[in-house]
Amino acid sequence: MPLSKKTVSGYVAATGTVLNIEDAYRIPSDREYGFNVEFDKSTGYRSKRHAHGAHAGHKGQILGVIQLINRKRTTRNVGDA
Repeated sequence: MPLSKKTVSGYVAATGTVLNIEDAYRIPSDREYGFNVEFDKSTGYRSKRHAHGAHAGHKGQILGVIQLINRKRTTRNVGDA
């Protein structure tokens, strides 16, 4: 997969920067990266808060990016059947 700084995960992978985004739909226009709304449109999900960090190998090379996204609201409690 080609690396592009135009996406949030691509930017983190290319720069090693940790990003904590309060609202994916309100990323300032002066940022090099942006949010692609296609996943939300296709699933009906509403991405909001994102945390992104690069995962580096023992030699410092970036191996991947971990992305945490706001949880989906549910009426069930954890452990309920």
